Amino acid sequence: MSNITQFTTGGVKSVQFGSYTGTTGFVQNAITISTINPAKATVILNGGYFYSAGGYAAQLPYLISLTATVLTVQGPHLYSTSWSGQTGTWQVVEYY
Repeated sequence: MSNITQFTTGGVKSVQFGSYTGTTGFVQNAITISTINPAKATVILNGGYFYSAGGYAAQLPYLISLTATVLTVQGPHLYSTSWSGQTGTWQVVEYY
């Protein structure tokens, strides 16, 4: 468990954000970011796809990996070729 003294000398060092277009199938999106320390960063993903054709399905984007210069995200996507161009947004927050 953390205590408050761990957070009194630091704060947010940088915030990066953007958007990307999802893809059909299981293609991953590699997004180039400015250099960060991944051990001191948080990733926030938004977006999703809802599809109705004999049933409902929802796909949300999820994090594959985060390195010092690349954020890799999968989704939002469909399992078929009926992709409609849904976009996802991302944020990388780095702390001191």
